[in-house]
Amino acid sequence: MNHKYGACHACGGEVEERLAEHSVHEGTDWVVIRSVPTGVCIQCGERVFRWQVMERIEEIVLHRRQRTPDTRIDVPVFGF
Repeated sequence: MNHKYGACHACGGEVEERLAEHSVHEGTDWVVIRSVPTGVCIQCGERVFRWQVMERIEEIVLHRRQRTPDTRIDVPVFGF
């Protein structure tokens, strides 16, 4: 961990690496991935991912049906 992301492309603030949750909407499914190494701007909150992390996220989403999830959650959905 501790990848150097440089300055935030949105505001110029400092970006630090944190482990965060990331959700992906795929068809009618939502996939939540925990402990994703994520660059987070400490000034504006903008998030960035290294290409290796994005490749891993895509792999998890693509092969999600062949794996047993760590856990499942029930999410209520409301219309506006």
